[in-house]
Amino acid sequence: MIISQVDVTGIREVERQLGELKNKAPVALCRAINDAVSKTRTEMKKVPQDEFHVQQKGVYKELKPHKASRSNLKGAVSASGERIDLYKFKRSLAGGIVKAAVIKANSPKTLEKGEKRAFIATVGNGHKGIFERQGIIKKRKTRKDGLSSRITKHNESIRELTGLSAPQMLNNEGAMHHIEHVAGETLSKRLQHHVDYILQRG
Repeated sequence: MIISQVDVTGIREVERQLGELKNKAPVALCRAINDAVSKTRTEMKKVPQDEFHVQQKGVYKELKPHKASRSNLKGAVSASGERIDLYKFKRSLAGGIVKAAVIKANSPKTLEKGEKRAFIATVGNGHKGIFERQGIIKKRKTRKDGLSSRITKHNESIRELTGLSAPQMLNNEGAMHHIEHVAGETLSKRLQHHVDYILQRG
């Protein structure tokens, strides 16, 4: 799991700016932190696209915001989840041959192992993906003489191929440093905005 945390220091300074309205400091701080959490989540979904052939929506749903409250002035965005379906990365199908690439620096590769080739299919629940045949799970005794039936594409087990998970794609020191910098800038700007708003409204 990857976590980008947003919290504040200098609460006394906020109270000083608010003066007689210092009891509203938690309101300004909470709102500013949550603005920074939203911005952090937006930035985190962009990072994988710099290096990986992945759709933003495939990453975005794995980013969970944890918002602050007036009694808990901390916020965060966590990235978790399993590996993302390979179908959601760059892929192509030509002449029955499937190619795919996860990292932008790599050109698409043919997905095959010996005589086994990957294929694109839509399974019963409407899910579309890239699959690979795995062989029969257990012998099927369908014949009267008790022998197992022949393995065909109709009774062979398959597995879906996957790429990387959101945490794996975000596990980059430079990228996380950038995200933390953006979060800090957003927090500072939005905090001043909310303090000014409270002072104007009284």
